[in-house]
Amino acid sequence: MPTRAINALAVTRPTALALGRSAKARLVRLQAGRAASPAPAAPAQLLAQLRADRRAETWAPAFGQDWARALDDARHSYSFAPLSNVVRTWQARLAAAPAIDAFAASGCDDTDGIASADALGARP
Repeated sequence: MPTRAINALAVTRPTALALGRSAKARLVRLQAGRAASPAPAAPAQLLAQLRADRRAETWAPAFGQDWARALDDARHSYSFAPLSNVVRTWQARLAAAPAIDAFAASGCDDTDGIASADALGARP
């Protein structure tokens, strides 16, 4: 993210009121484009859900590896973004699992499908 955009996100309310209309509109667009950060308890809740899932044997250790890698990245970058990305990615995987199971159980032909990495995006 450019420095100018980072500075625009840090503008306080009195300063934002003093800005012109176009600057206010840019500030609103920048803030709207940011994804909301997961709650502080989200990783623990997510890990509990993963452990309760039938795929816990493989998914819980994979989440732990992703989390450890993101934690190391966060320490070096001084940003929570890598941690938030891991939580969002695993929440999406967990949410998509029932639909994937239903499709696999339906016996539909999936030979023309796409790779899950293409559908879900690269792992952080």
